[in-house]
Amino acid sequence: MFFFTLHTLCSHNGNFPCEAVPQYHEIVARGWESKSVEEQQSQANLASAPPRPQLNAEQRAQESRREGLMLARCQVLAQLKAVSNPRRREMLERALADLQTQLAHLG
Repeated sequence: MFFFTLHTLCSHNGNFPCEAVPQYHEIVARGWESKSVEEQQSQANLASAPPRPQLNAEQRAQESRREGLMLARCQVLAQLKAVSNPRRREMLERALADLQTQLAHLG
């Protein structure tokens, strides 16, 4: 690791006064401080959120399946926006219809 200050790096450079350059540990401290504030805010948001109901194994599996289907649907929709090949478009439209059918069966 390098333990130095910006002061020692710029001491021979005549472009600006070395006293105006912050030391390395001051820059790092500022970054860690903002991380701490961010973490505190996220913990406060989690504490104020209503608790999620406990799900049994079957409900968790169904929820996981639904989330997977929704992600796949989003990917297909994004690909449909960019596709120019008619055969590829047809295949994606069939895949989208199949995903929507599977989502409808899940409830």
